[in-house]
Amino acid sequence: MIPVKDSIRARRWPVVTLLLMGLNVLIFIWTLGFSTRELMLWNRSFGMTPIFFQEGQPWGWHNMFPVWGTMLTSQFLHGSWSHLLGNMLYLWIFGDNVEDHLGRGRFLLVYLLSGVAGNLVQLWSEPYSTVTVIGASGAIAGVLGAYFLMFPHAKVRTIIPIFIFFLFPISVPAVIYLGVWFLMQILYSKSMLAGGSQNVAYLAHVGGFVVGAAVGYWYNRTHPPEPEILDIVDHVFPEGP
Repeated sequence: MIPVKDSIRARRWPVVTLLLMGLNVLIFIWTLGFSTRELMLWNRSFGMTPIFFQEGQPWGWHNMFPVWGTMLTSQFLHGSWSHLLGNMLYLWIFGDNVEDHLGRGRFLLVYLLSGVAGNLVQLWSEPYSTVTVIGASGAIAGVLGAYFLMFPHAKVRTIIPIFIFFLFPISVPAVIYLGVWFLMQILYSKSMLAGGSQNVAYLAHVGGFVVGAAVGYWYNRTHPPEPEILDIVDHVFPEGP
């Protein structure tokens, strides 16, 4: 299922969400002009490579950035257009409301800490892996985790691709949509640990989501419930079952 929108309208412009999206897109576009060797050096220097934390950089390796700093910088690198656009779609749909309620500074902190937590979990699970981990998925998973608990009554408008040409729209409660998403990450991560495909750092998604959910739990305990502002179009023209 591909998310299109949610049912809650933010009260103000999601400045941090837009800045994060813009920064990710600009960095990716800039790297499109790199040669294969330059891109490899860039990703190895700013991406998170677990074995570098255990054995240090290889002799003669020109590292542009301290190895622990890659816990942050790796969050702004992407390997393809689909990798980038998929992450930005989720950040746009779910990030605005989380930023709206947490505030810009806290939202940015949660975003970055979730990404770091995801990288730490990935490092713990495969400490001697030579595969460089890049992407904002762990950070965005933290946004999803916070949304999961902060907006339990929200709905997510999604489309289900049927074959290639037909798209079937449906509204799903956010807790179900995100709950299923989280369970899928756990299942995929178990497959990875059992020797399956390692192209996606699913455990980083799990780690980021848990941190975000913890923030959502804290927010619910420390802030009284606020009325949810529904999209006026959905209110006047309700969708079918």
